[in-house]
Amino acid sequence: MKSTNDTVVQIDSMVDVAKQMTVDAKQVSASINEIAATIEENAASVQNIAGSSEEQLASVDEINAAAVHLSQMAEELQEMISKFKV
Repeated sequence: MKSTNDTVVQIDSMVDVAKQMTVDAKQVSASINEIAATIEENAASVQNIAGSSEEQLASVDEINAAAVHLSQMAEELQEMISKFKV
């Protein structure tokens, strides 16, 4: 009889261990899902930053082109002014 009781106790113990493993696995799964969500949010933020950087670069290029054009206009104006004699 004792061996049957020992077997029942061992089975109960294994069932408890299996239940705890299930709980732990669910916690790990939840943690992994949270990490995945955080990674997705970070990826979206990186995409937004990249888009903003591209827009800023385009603006800088436009400003540079305008500065070059203004410089050329200033040179032309200087040449025209030099033709006048006071």
